[in-house]
Amino acid sequence: MGDRTAIAFTPQAILIASEDILEATIDMMLDGGTALTADPQYQQITAQLSAEAPITAYITGDAVGNALPMLLGGDNDALLGVLGGALGPEGGTFGALLTGAPTAMGLSLNPNMVSLQEVEARVVLATESGTVAALDPAVLDFIPRSAMIVYSGADGATLGEHALTALPLGSFIPAALASFGVQPIPGEVLPLPTSEQITMVIERFTAALGDTTNVDLRADVLAHLNGSFALAVIPRPNNPLPVWNLPVEVLLVAQVDNADATVDSLLALIESFTADRFTRERVDGNPMFTLTVPDSETALLQIGSVDNWLLIGLGASVDAALAAQRGDNRLTAQSRWSALAEEMPPNVYVDLNSYFNTFFPPEGGTTQSSFSQMGLYWQALDGGLFQIDAVVTLP
Repeated sequence: MGDRTAIAFTPQAILIASEDILEATIDMMLDGGTALTADPQYQQITAQLSAEAPITAYITGDAVGNALPMLLGGDNDALLGVLGGALGPEGGTFGALLTGAPTAMGLSLNPNMVSLQEVEARVVLATESGTVAALDPAVLDFIPRSAMIVYSGADGATLGEHALTALPLGSFIPAALASFGVQPIPGEVLPLPTSEQITMVIERFTAALGDTTNVDLRADVLAHLNGSFALAVIPRPNNPLPVWNLPVEVLLVAQVDNADATVDSLLALIESFTADRFTRERVDGNPMFTLTVPDSETALLQIGSVDNWLLIGLGASVDAALAAQRGDNRLTAQSRWSALAEEMPPNVYVDLNSYFNTFFPPEGGTTQSSFSQMGLYWQALDGGLFQIDAVVTLP
């Protein structure tokens, strides 16, 4: 037989647990033993949770060892663990979460019962984490109002290294997405590589790339990233991007220490693998390079720069970014963004209606989802705590 669940009614509360845990709890109550609430780590974490939240939880021990991977379930915790191991010490807090470094976790869920227009959730983790640098808000001025997903941060160099490290795991992305309801692509499941194998593949890949293109990806591109960045996904469901047939455009805006050198390296890198060449022009006095669809004027890829900002994007997304930077159709001027950025801009912004209508279009046109937008925020706290907040706005 499996574990049996027992119920005990006491003057203080109704207790539901396995028989062993229930007996230990009652003994503690009768004998005046040390309660969990006396634990300093418990006190430290719960002090950060919302006092008004009707739902709270505290997890410690082995259960919190895979704080982020357990959200995916199945074999995907192994996938994320491998990625965390490959990131190594440079993975920072993100790598620590993937490898199960947190020792305790608190959660709270707090629907706003006054306005009935948003739901807030908070996760507080006990883990060693460095300080989170401040975002330069100027990077968000480039984001067009139609963007449905925006991920921004203050450390573009780390983003580049993380993306490079994750590259060999691209074949396993469908397995991870399956946990979020996205249908996996049929086919044989590949065995997971080790962290050491990933590191070796990256070193060989960058070396071969340098031999082929005379561009050192790390030294000539990634090393120039020296500040804030914003990565945006812009929908175009009724006009898929040619060649790749994508329903979205992807735009990266990143602070660099030498925009001209970074753009030159990217052009040399990309033109080494295509027979077509970028057309060169100036927009508002800024250099713009466009790769078009063969035998067409439709933009396929654009690269440009404004002062110390690098812009690279699929389709005509860089044109839209330059217009936004001038003040035309800027996301940060929209009420749906302002509702989530009253105190601080979200690290991740998602327009849920646009997301579902783009990737899961209903028959007969667009539909209104049960939620409007979502914002994710994170920050390092004193005492070895890391806090993640999620806010979902309702229609």
